[in-house]
Amino acid sequence: MKMIIGHQRIWQFLIKSVESNRIAHAYLFVGSSGIGKKKIAIEFVKLLQCQNRQNSSGASAPCQECRNCLLIERNQHPDVLLIEPNQEGLSINEEGQELSGKPVKTQEIKIEQIRSLQHQISLSPYSGKHKIVIIDSAEQMTQEAANCLLKTLEEPSQKSVLILISSDWHRLLPTIISRCQTIKFLPVKNELVIKGLEDSGIKNRTKILQAARFACGRPGVALKIINEPGFLTKNIQLVEELEELIKKNLAERFKYAKDLAQNSSNATETLDQWVIWLRDQLLFKLGNEKLAVLERESFKNIFSIAKISEAVRNIQEAQKLLGDSSFNARLILENLMLKI
Repeated sequence: MKMIIGHQRIWQFLIKSVESNRIAHAYLFVGSSGIGKKKIAIEFVKLLQCQNRQNSSGASAPCQECRNCLLIERNQHPDVLLIEPNQEGLSINEEGQELSGKPVKTQEIKIEQIRSLQHQISLSPYSGKHKIVIIDSAEQMTQEAANCLLKTLEEPSQKSVLILISSDWHRLLPTIISRCQTIKFLPVKNELVIKGLEDSGIKNRTKILQAARFACGRPGVALKIINEPGFLTKNIQLVEELEELIKKNLAERFKYAKDLAQNSSNATETLDQWVIWLRDQLLFKLGNEKLAVLERESFKNIFSIAKISEAVRNIQEAQKLLGDSSFNARLILENLMLKI
């Protein structure tokens, strides 16, 4: 069994649904980014398609060794389709200058991808028991794609299983949500993240504690910190950029907004890190610095409690707007620069 950190209640529920043959035609996995939704989805798909399910502590588990399990792990299984957002953006040269006048678009799942999904599930299973589609970041579907998917959900194929994954599920059509079995992923307790990292073979206790603290209950983020040393450094740099940005004039802030708008995913990561830093400042102000994510050196007596709360609200509003491709990312970020 591949390591699953936390979410045992969800995993046991999925196992029982397979064992009792009560598999929903569509699932909606919701929770914050990096919390483990996609990991559970892939292991669930293996469980559905496994040719030699093993019994672990009285419950079924994918064997991880049969042809189906191995192909799913490599994203090569003929009966399993993974749909992810495509991104169209500006071409940038080494100096950061635009090579195209086209506006940056948010990552999107387009109608052509949903039509591919429809073709996939219309076929009979080739080597598995089901035709399965995972739609990652489902909230990034265009309106046309969402309407197209709705038709599939209204008339599900008997052998098909759809798994929608979303970190911002409120943006999905209510009619799509109502036709899926929603499973909510909550943050994993810190001690479980630490134990999961230890059980996965990581020996450096200092790194484990640092990763678990920074991850805020998101096992995927903790593993990324461990496996990608530059990830944590990059996020700390984003905090330093915000500290400098606060001191700059409006022209320099607008320049920063223009650069940040070049890539919607980078903009989202940046704003996420700003919120974490501001949360730490609030905890520091309230005397709860032990709950902070970043190191003590990051605590700055820059904002009042009221100003911190206002800044977080403004950033979260910008994040919400950035998720809609119909809005201009640069204008959203320039408006935020006026408020911080």
